[in-house]
Amino acid sequence: MKTDAEIWALTERMQAEIAREIRVLLGEEQYDQRIFTDAETARRVEALQKCAAFHTSDAERHEAWRDMHFESGWLYGPMLDPANKFHPNLLPWDELPASTRVKARILDICARYAAAIIAAPTEG
Repeated sequence: MKTDAEIWALTERMQAEIAREIRVLLGEEQYDQRIFTDAETARRVEALQKCAAFHTSDAERHEAWRDMHFESGWLYGPMLDPANKFHPNLLPWDELPASTRVKARILDICARYAAAIIAAPTEG
C-alpha cells in the first residue's frame, strides 16, 4: 500500500505527463521536467493538495493556485521559467486561453481523485 505522500508524488508526476501530452496535442512549447528542483516539486505537490481540497468553482481554485505561487515569489511571465519564478498561467481565470482552462480542469480532476483515494477506507 502506498503512503499518502507517495500517492501525491505519483499524482504530481501523472499531472506533469498529462500536461506534457496536452501541450503536444495543442502544439505548445515543451519543456524538460528536470527544470523543477526538489523544492519546486514539493511546492507543486502542496498546490495539488490545496487545490484538491477546494470544492469551489474553477476560477476560485485557480485563484488559490495563483495565490500560492505569488506567496512563493512567482510572477507572471510569458514563458515558464522556474529558475526565475515566471509562469504564463498566473493570469486571472477569465484571461487564460480556453485551452489552458481545460488543461487546469483536467489536472484538478487528477488531484481530486488522488484526494479521494487517500480518503477511502482501507480494507483490512
